[in-house]
Amino acid sequence: MDITATIRRIVYALYCRLRDLWSHTNTCGMVYEPYNFDGSERLWYAPSGWSTLKRAHEWLPFSQSDVFVDFGCGKGRIIYCAAKFPLKKIIGIELSPKLLDVAKNNIAKNLRYLICKNIEFVLSDVCDLEIPKDMTVAYMYNAFNGSVFKKVMENIRASYIQSSRKIRLIYLNPRMHEYLMEYDWLRLVVKDGKMNIYETL
Repeated sequence: MDITATIRRIVYALYCRLRDLWSHTNTCGMVYEPYNFDGSERLWYAPSGWSTLKRAHEWLPFSQSDVFVDFGCGKGRIIYCAAKFPLKKIIGIELSPKLLDVAKNNIAKNLRYLICKNIEFVLSDVCDLEIPKDMTVAYMYNAFNGSVFKKVMENIRASYIQSSRKIRLIYLNPRMHEYLMEYDWLRLVVKDGKMNIYETL
């Protein structure tokens, strides 16, 4: 047993709990809610780190013209963090009604403290989502892989072709990285630990 790693996990878990208390949110914990019969492509809920978007912003700053879409927003931690930036709009996509209700409640309790208040939640399968024509930032934390991931990327590509613009993909725990590298319309621009950032050419 790696005692140091165990201590770090305990300290980080405590930190996350304290952040939840401080921000009046409920984003901690993993939720094993099955989304399909085999569960192989749609994964459980686990929150992104509180500093994830801050790191991404340091590499590729967000702007007031950015439309941010979280594919699999879960309890809404990243939505909350994104709303601390002066974005044009934020959209959270989630398949689980229970998780989406938690996310909505987290934002409702904090809306007056957020910079971006133009926040929309959509209860939808990501495969069925019509990609917003003005989306400029896509966020994913390994909520799905395999054919589901490929379908989402096909939809993003179709939206990009229909309405040409710079799109950034922030991908945490990028298990489908090799697949993304096959695209001729997307390139890796940042590799920061377990977070990759890609952008359209």
